[in-house]
Amino acid sequence: MIIKIYVIKMNNTKISFCFTHLNRLNFPHEGESLPLFKNCLSTLKNCLDTLPELEYEIVISSFDTEEIYTQLNNFVYSVFPSSNVTLTHHPTEDFTRGGGRQIAYENSTGNTIAFIDADMLFMRPYVIQKGLEITNRGYAYFPICFTIFSTGDGKWRPTGKGNCFVPKKTLKDIQWLSKKSWGQEDDKFMDDLHTITSVFRNNPPGWYHQYHPSSVIA
Repeated sequence: MIIKIYVIKMNNTKISFCFTHLNRLNFPHEGESLPLFKNCLSTLKNCLDTLPELEYEIVISSFDTEEIYTQLNNFVYSVFPSSNVTLTHHPTEDFTRGGGRQIAYENSTGNTIAFIDADMLFMRPYVIQKGLEITNRGYAYFPICFTIFSTGDGKWRPTGKGNCFVPKKTLKDIQWLSKKSWGQEDDKFMDDLHTITSVFRNNPPGWYHQYHPSSVIA
């Protein structure tokens, strides 16, 4: 009896995880420190370690002070190999979340772009694998996250559109809104993608949004 084993290839895909960062490495809250971005990057690295064939890079546009940027720099390079990291610093520029994402995108080299908020948790690699499956077909993927409340419980939040996986070739004529106030960047970005490709959504297991005060920017 001959047993055939089929291996799913990554199709020569390189994925760029693009982040904008401002004061989320260790955010003070009610006498505690919320290590939002530390948790995000650490869980991402754990998931990437289960996908050894995948080529990836971490691209971060930082609007932090010099002190926080130094802490960010030290942490990122303690988690990821230096060859997988592109970190840019913009301390004198006005912070906008969409503008920061545009900077990260412009410094990316992958053919799949993952725009990820700094407060997410990658507890299973499913969301990455699904993102690659969708983008390899030429479509966009906007996973729905499970939002954790301060009480420890939570719910799925389909209104959130801040995280997505997109083929780089579809982004040639699309840009993030550069707004100083919060809102509408994600909706417009998704609407623009709808005009040129299909957009898929689902509730991926192990895909969480960490609790933080609603007044936190970025």
